[in-house]
Amino acid sequence: MPATEDGYGSRPRPGAVSLFDPIATSALMNQADKSSIFYLVGPALVLMLIVAICPLVYTVYLSFHTWNLAKLNSFQFVGLQNYLGFFLNSDIWHSIGRTVIYVTSCMVLEVGLGLAIAFLFDTNFKGEGWIRAILILPMVMSEVVVGLIWRWIYNAEYGILNYFLEVLGFERLSWLTTPGLAMASLVITDVWQWTPLVFLVCLAGLKSVPQDSIEAARLDGANWLQVQWHVALPAIKPIIVSVVLLRLIDCFRFVDKVFIMTYGGPANDTALLGFRIYIYGFKYFQIGQTAAYSLIYVAAITVLVRIMIRSFNSKAVA
Repeated sequence: MPATEDGYGSRPRPGAVSLFDPIATSALMNQADKSSIFYLVGPALVLMLIVAICPLVYTVYLSFHTWNLAKLNSFQFVGLQNYLGFFLNSDIWHSIGRTVIYVTSCMVLEVGLGLAIAFLFDTNFKGEGWIRAILILPMVMSEVVVGLIWRWIYNAEYGILNYFLEVLGFERLSWLTTPGLAMASLVITDVWQWTPLVFLVCLAGLKSVPQDSIEAARLDGANWLQVQWHVALPAIKPIIVSVVLLRLIDCFRFVDKVFIMTYGGPANDTALLGFRIYIYGFKYFQIGQTAAYSLIYVAAITVLVRIMIRSFNSKAVA
């Protein structure tokens, strides 16, 4: 049989693509990819629509209504009344102030301690792996478990913390029922649990700093502290900003440990904004009010994060 144009003994059909034509084959594959992308991404988009978008739309719808689950026929449209009530509610402003104090304290302590521990561990020494494993144990515990553990530690009658205070000659303290001290107790608990996260992220960044830069600084006569401050710290600045944003968002939605340890007391000293909104929804059953307050809270956090990111980007460009 004589050889044909494609070398296979049969003449190709009009419009057929030769396997030896890379341009035509690539075009055919691209066309197949475009036609099948919907079937690949479609199920994920539908799932996202059901799980995320629909509840958000329903929350926005509820925010324009008043609805008390404890009362029959209480569902009615009120427009922007729930949103205006957020700014006119004195309890909300009190919770905002307590939240700012809590978030600021946690961020300063966690980032400072985590970064300091990361610098100390940026050297190889015997037993480093074991110590690192012990340090990250609090991070893998659930919020409820951590809250229960520290509630027992802070117990005024038989807590281990008061036991050591007595051994050292000090008086027992009511850690969770004294205004001011209760907030400090929550901050200590959160710092204990989440400083390891900052430590791990910063340590990973320090391990990626080019050794050439460090060696050059040492050859110029810089000591360990100068190397860390002038070389390592600027190199991991984007990583520090990332972990700060992660912890910032997480601190703002701090509810479970407040619920377990203090329930907002004493005298609303630890009634953070997230916990206050939770109480409106699941204790007083004010669903429309809770929906509006939650949306304002999420919007405020989003704006704050965007401002921080834009500020960092502008400084990086400058």
